[in-house]
Amino acid sequence: MSKKILSLVLACACSMSQAAFGQITTEAPLTDAPPTEALQAQVVQAGTLQADAPSAEARQAETPAPEPIAKMEPVVKVEQSYWAAEGLSARMRKARAITLYLMDPALASLKAVDEAHLKDAGCEYSTEDAALIANFAESVEGASVRSNSFSLQFEPREAVYLALAGGSEMKLLFEKPYPNQSEVLGQINGQPVTVSKSLVESVYRWAAKVGRVRRCENFVGKYR
Repeated sequence: MSKKILSLVLACACSMSQAAFGQITTEAPLTDAPPTEALQAQVVQAGTLQADAPSAEARQAETPAPEPIAKMEPVVKVEQSYWAAEGLSARMRKARAITLYLMDPALASLKAVDEAHLKDAGCEYSTEDAALIANFAESVEGASVRSNSFSLQFEPREAVYLALAGGSEMKLLFEKPYPNQSEVLGQINGQPVTVSKSLVESVYRWAAKVGRVRRCENFVGKYR
């Protein structure tokens, strides 16, 4: 009887030892694995880093665009004023006298107006006043006188003759202004030129300082 009891005790002891051993071997791998919270934190952190990383489009948008290369503008050569190139201003200021002929721009002539007709039918203004001569020179200097190559025949309505030192003469001829043109044609000593349309009005204003000629008072007198 005692042997049976001892056998049972040993069997129970063995069973308990095996159970304990089995529990240890089963739970041991779990102790080496990272906790569930740690795994979740790593996953969340990885997702956050991936979300924070800018996409290729975002990186391209953030990269400043290169500044455009400035284009070199072509250099435009501006023709020098014929008046300045020929030194005409200095010569004009040394003139001893000026004689101006004007014809009413509204007058319709039965034949083409030429220089001879202008002298015969126009109004004459003449002066030897140095101040008036200088004033006339200033008007021409500011009129953008430029050489031209036109071959059109124009009808002069203003003619200016300057008596220079040594007996020489300078001659300026200009046509009447037209509403659809910003310049008028002219000649300086036979050289075709273009000048600003404002010069014609300056000539009328200058004539009003010189004297009165009844035939031209209808368009010159208003500048006095």
